[in-house]
Amino acid sequence: MLRIRDLRGDPVGLGFLISPELALTCAHVVSAALGTPQDQEPSPASRIRVDLPLVSAFAPDAVGVGASVERWLPPREPGGGDMALLRLDAALPGAHPVRLIEAEGVWGHPVRAFGFPAGRPGGVWHSGVLRDSQAYGWIQADLADGGYPVSRGFSGTPVWDEDRVGVVGMIAVAESGRPPVSYLIPTAGILRAWPELRPLAIPPSPFRSLTAFREADAPHFYGRRAESDELDLALAGEQRVAIVGASGSGKSSLALAGVLPRLRRSGAEAVVVRPTHGSSPLAVLAAALLPLLEPGLSETGRLARISELTEVLRRGGLADVVARVLDLSSSRRLLVVVDQFEELLALAPEDVDELADVLFDDALPQPVRVLTTLRADFLEMALAHPRLGAVIGRRVHALGPLGPERLREVVTAPVDAVPAVRYETGLVDRMT
Repeated sequence: MLRIRDLRGDPVGLGFLISPELALTCAHVVSAALGTPQDQEPSPASRIRVDLPLVSAFAPDAVGVGASVERWLPPREPGGGDMALLRLDAALPGAHPVRLIEAEGVWGHPVRAFGFPAGRPGGVWHSGVLRDSQAYGWIQADLADGGYPVSRGFSGTPVWDEDRVGVVGMIAVAESGRPPVSYLIPTAGILRAWPELRPLAIPPSPFRSLTAFREADAPHFYGRRAESDELDLALAGEQRVAIVGASGSGKSSLALAGVLPRLRRSGAEAVVVRPTHGSSPLAVLAAALLPLLEPGLSETGRLARISELTEVLRRGGLADVVARVLDLSSSRRLLVVVDQFEELLALAPEDVDELADVLFDDALPQPVRVLTTLRADFLEMALAHPRLGAVIGRRVHALGPLGPERLREVVTAPVDAVPAVRYETGLVDRMT
């Protein structure tokens, strides 16, 4: 929410961010800020000052920024128009864009709005109840019992719908009589005027594509909490654990978004290795470890140093490297995730032996943990491998399909996290 001031520094209305640098307000608020007639379009050089009133109250040193008027629709008589799009000179620290909601059927929805009426320099909150659209396309809002009425100083403020959990419009007009009634320009009206803003009203998809979850996706990874806990416990006692499951069962997601973040929170450093994503599996391991040893390397320097570190690993294994990694990162353990372990089985024996000498030898340093993911249809081949079979077979976690309750969590939890998005009644039951 933005406070908009006139040339004397007095607040004349509000606006709200719809992106880090774009904001909406009423056209008549812009005119009041510039001291120009309401029917006079601002010049391209016009500047207004905005700040964050609710942030400034807790951060006295917070400063505002300038803004230009990018789009402008003057008020129309007897109603309509009265919209302005502002572009901030810079993003305001501590500010977040609101969620725009195109709402239909809002009768009876509770709403709230903030404003600066005369004599209230600290601002006040309005509590209201939405009715429906009237002839000019605006939505009527009545005063809720015990609420503060809308008056001058509320113009341009966002109207937050408690039921839809988002902004359904902005206050444009307040009547001074009884009963106290105000009118808001609905989000749908703003988007009809400026359709290029419509993508800002489309919530992001709560679901990923079919690619595996990564560590950064951990907050959105659902349905495998029990397996993540079990593997975390297993790696506390075992140096090597293999996740085995059918293709598409979520092995990589469990390892990268479920287990890896847990170990990192408990004081471990971690690297991820795909055996075929380099000239050799050992070179891939070296490339993953190098940023932990020399984080400031340029890309050219990194490429030059990979071959050197590969040779260090080939000659001396992980002992010296791990000690240095743990010292630099102040970590207690190093987790190496070998994702899609079955790729090793198609490589030349000498390439497999090189990696096995480092990660699957009995001399593996005690602080190191190796977590592998393996497709179930390759398990027999892996167990029969002369170098890898005995190691893979020591601790296998068989990953089965999701049960009904966990499948329901996977379906519903991502949607629950997105304001104003919900399933139709009965749809979840049909899907699960």
